[in-house]
Amino acid sequence: MPRIVYRLLVALVTLLARSVFAKGLDIVVLRHQIAVVRRQIAQPPAGRSARVRAGVPRPAVRMAWADPTWGYTRINGALIGLGHRIGALTVWKILTDAGLTAKATAT
Repeated sequence: MPRIVYRLLVALVTLLARSVFAKGLDIVVLRHQIAVVRRQIAQPPAGRSARVRAGVPRPAVRMAWADPTWGYTRINGALIGLGHRIGALTVWKILTDAGLTAKATAT
């Protein structure tokens, strides 16, 4: 218990001894750190693809299997038309994971 009281008193004395400018600078730095964290939470980091919902890979593979002349960009457009928000690179990853090769564009 005495250790906790001692730490609180040292923190209080330190806080009282600091200047208004230093306290204001700390507030600015903390606000910046909060803004950075909020941006990181709102957007997934670059280089990592967002998780694909469970129902998306099956129609993509089915479309590629049904018509091998379709490229992954065309399959991407068809999936967007069905209401799936997914990128062309993600479609390419789904097809390569399924062992299918699709061209970048339709022939």
